[in-house]
Amino acid sequence: ASSSCLVKREAICMRASAVSSSSSAFLGSAPAPIFSRLPNVVVEDSKQSAGNPRRRSSANWKAELQFYLAQDLNINWNKPAAAGNFGAVYYGSVKGGESVVVKCPVLEEFSLKLFDTERAVNIKLTASAGNLESVPWAKMLGEVNVPESISFPKNLARIGIVWRKEGDGSTLEDYLSGGKDPYRALGIAESGRQALRPDLSKNVMGQMLIALIQMQDKGIMHRDIKPSNTLVVPGDREHPLKIIDFGSSCDWNDPLKKGLGDATCDPMYAPPEKTLQFLGPGKFDVYSVGMMGIRVLFPSLTRGGVSRDWPGGYFQQFAEETLPKYSWNFRQWIKDTAERKDLGKLAEECAQACEDASVAPLLDVICKLIDKNTFARPTAQQAVAQLGPEWAARANIEVKIKKDAEAAQKRQDEARRQEAAKKAEAERRERDAAEQEESKRRKQAEEAALQASKVEEKRLLSLIGSRDSQVGGRQ
Repeated sequence: ASSSCLVKREAICMRASAVSSSSSAFLGSAPAPIFSRLPNVVVEDSKQSAGNPRRRSSANWKAELQFYLAQDLNINWNKPAAAGNFGAVYYGSVKGGESVVVKCPVLEEFSLKLFDTERAVNIKLTASAGNLESVPWAKMLGEVNVPESISFPKNLARIGIVWRKEGDGSTLEDYLSGGKDPYRALGIAESGRQALRPDLSKNVMGQMLIALIQMQDKGIMHRDIKPSNTLVVPGDREHPLKIIDFGSSCDWNDPLKKGLGDATCDPMYAPPEKTLQFLGPGKFDVYSVGMMGIRVLFPSLTRGGVSRDWPGGYFQQFAEETLPKYSWNFRQWIKDTAERKDLGKLAEECAQACEDASVAPLLDVICKLIDKNTFARPTAQQAVAQLGPEWAARANIEVKIKKDAEAAQKRQDEARRQEAAKKAEAERRERDAAEQEESKRRKQAEEAALQASKVEEKRLLSLIGSRDSQVGGRQ
């Protein structure tokens, strides 16, 4: 009944390849869609738009997803910025317009299924955002078709999803791996030099949980939440963290649970059950957010690599080996590790976690999020409330703003439908009037022709009668 978790280590560990980390951001562990139809979404042919096919007011971006042709975009289709097991990512721009990211799937059945799910989910999320400019996921602009006349990699399907490019393409994993300041990017004041990063961890978990609340409200379960699938956009102060890569997601509200049977997941962030539970499907992603909180909190738990022997893959060892050995007793692991002086900085970080009372509430939340028992884990809404009243209030505000925007969009759509119906009715009446006028004209013409024929017949009969009289007179 539940989806199996297909662990693809090569896809999970794309950074081990020669591909740059920022270019692979949109690949994640599974790229993208086939063109299935979804209701209430307008897809325009770019030929119908003059000049830049995306040149329109930002307020209308939701309802006007574009169908681009390859010539609408400035992209070298033979040189993807990144390529993985399931697809390739291109960076480019709309001609005369904004920068975009395009994702094309590999010509292989499983890749195309992931692509189809990602496309459907992105369209649904786009529709749910109304006229909001800032959302906690990458904005889909439309889709593109690459014709046979254009040179293109033979292993890729000539279809793709087009997103608005936000930020420089760096993910949270890029920031955590060094070289960039996550505090500054997320607008967090760094309170002195500490072994741990509690403020950063709390902020990341708060943003991710609020995103989950909005996604799960529409039935979307991501199933691959992790730092490398989280885009960092410092310029967006409302949502500097944006979730990407919905290829492994499932639309739980769909009657057929679209995407349920097709997924990849990262064992470092996936929960022990590895599947969506029918009585609490959203708790899969809640667990992943808890693991992200640990990854951010402990600087020494560096990311994993291609294998457990990969240098510096401490978080991978912790998530896949150590934590299960402790039966997911996170506090006991902290206590034991704090006494392991041979572990250096990690031991110092765990010691601070044990001694600093201000960190205790955050640890309580993390322990609940990564509970081995699915049903003991809180929902995303409950977890946000446990982070503190300020996060609960922010979540409520964002949910209200989103619902208001969605309601406003529905009213606007309804007004458009009514206007279109009125226009259609007026055109119908105009056609009916024209038809009636034409029918009247034809009837009058027919009557006139009939009258003329009668007059002509009468004249001819009169002539015949006159001739007959003349002939009779002669006789």
